[in-house]
Amino acid sequence: MKRLSALLLVAILVFSTTFPYMAQENTINHEEQLYLPLHDYLVARFGEDFVENHNRSMEIAMNLYDLFPTTRTGEVMYPNDFAGLFIDCNGNLVVLVVEDKDTPVAINSLVGNIRGNSDILMMSASFSYNELMALLNYLGDSLFDENSVYDMSNVTAMELDVINNTVVVYLLYYSYDEIVNFQNAIINSPMITFRQGDVAEMDICLDFDNSLSLNYEAANFEPLNVSSFSIHPGQRIYLMRGSVLVSSGSVGFRATRAGRVGFTTAAHLGLGDVAGTLRTGDIIVDSLRRHVGTVDTAQLNRYDTAFVSLAPNVFMTNSVYTATEGAVLPQTRPNIIGSLVIMDGSTSGRRNIGIILTTTWLGNIGSGGVSFPVNNIARASVPAQPGDSGGIVYSYLQANHIPLFGVNGMVISKFASDGSNDVLFTRVENVLFIFGMTLQ
Repeated sequence: MKRLSALLLVAILVFSTTFPYMAQENTINHEEQLYLPLHDYLVARFGEDFVENHNRSMEIAMNLYDLFPTTRTGEVMYPNDFAGLFIDCNGNLVVLVVEDKDTPVAINSLVGNIRGNSDILMMSASFSYNELMALLNYLGDSLFDENSVYDMSNVTAMELDVINNTVVVYLLYYSYDEIVNFQNAIINSPMITFRQGDVAEMDICLDFDNSLSLNYEAANFEPLNVSSFSIHPGQRIYLMRGSVLVSSGSVGFRATRAGRVGFTTAAHLGLGDVAGTLRTGDIIVDSLRRHVGTVDTAQLNRYDTAFVSLAPNVFMTNSVYTATEGAVLPQTRPNIIGSLVIMDGSTSGRRNIGIILTTTWLGNIGSGGVSFPVNNIARASVPAQPGDSGGIVYSYLQANHIPLFGVNGMVISKFASDGSNDVLFTRVENVLFIFGMTLQ
């Protein structure tokens, strides 16, 4: 087992936040790559060494999480000396440990019981994962507290930064005085890092041909007279009210709820309309004007997710690429910082790849004159575009083992420091829990 010095720790923190190494010998163009088996596609993008390291690290991390005890309600009980883990830019798994004489060295003994533990890099950290999450939960309560003594409109977001062992608070107006005001009013903690942050703005996809509009009355709408057809994750869908297309988005994953088969998508597809969100009874159609399904339920605040019951003549599988390679599988363990994440969306298409930046992000999302809070969702550096919202987010371990990470809730702009778009996605375990759904 390898132990790193404090100096090496700093070096890894700098490089681990970068995107994985891109393969130099790549003579296959992107369009051709899309038809490769997913493993071959990733090797063509990042090189065989990184993909093998990454997949091994994912397996080891999941084996480690399996050793953590849980409560009767399924909540994970992390050891007091565990400070988190992540995958670095070379695909190696890094486990952070709080070395304190008053803290039992529980994580070291757990790591020793894992097959392949010699491939784990152990690093020292100052604060435990439990301490950081307790602080973030406290700050989250303050963020959504209308009676807070601090002007929380100046806080654009908060997130857990596992790599740097800190909780980040993003301030719109960033100055020494504002930091002191926050510390005096809310809390002054060495676990907090303050950074400049813009309001996370979300773009709604309204760019489509209204000739797709159907003429029907909501009370007696009948779908087009078509034979049975199928849909797939990432496919384009449209919200229609009256005879007007309101906005478009993407199909998520197939699930059942209260005996009804359907799929997930983003609740904010309705933000192009005065209602501000999808609502029960909304009609969803595809690009051929076919009735795909009807909105069963939606929750904009906190999770930005909706469930659409499939129309009787519509079929769906959870296959995310070629039919010969398998379907997505439920991912119930925590997502891993630095791991590859893949998004299928209707605007960007298939296999848009980035890395998970944080698994715990909370803040207020703005879209024109509309804003809404989200809480305990993940942020990833996927190059997404308006219209991808609602699509599927997944990863890769090996053939026929495709972990499902969640539903691509929204594409946010201005928030990322490099000016690019990020995606926020609701983790699949939260989606299944809040709607009482079962993955199909």
